[in-house]
Amino acid sequence: MRFLLAVVILTLVVYALVDCVRTRSYDIKVMPKAVWVLVILVGFPPLGALAWLLAGRQRGPAQPPDRRGRPIAPDDDPDFLWNLEQQRRRGGSGGGGQGTGSGTGPTPA
Repeated sequence: MRFLLAVVILTLVVYALVDCVRTRSYDIKVMPKAVWVLVILVGFPPLGALAWLLAGRQRGPAQPPDRRGRPIAPDDDPDFLWNLEQQRRRGGSGGGGQGTGSGTGPTPA
């Protein structure tokens, strides 16, 4: 029985440690990752591991890092849209060589 308890505790600590190390820093709550590793290893290991599993990381879908200043798609990039509009006004190759057009559809051939 003691052996089984030791195996369960060791498994819990190893799982919590690996989970902590592999978790991205923006998903970690309360303390920095290095402090969590110390709590899991140096503190009373079963309690540190349980604390990590209960309070150390975000639950639910992972949230992507903050992407301010970096558009996700070209149509979300104001500079790209501005350049596209300038190219369209000049009759550049971006619009298939049709120029600005009247917006009524393709010109008959």
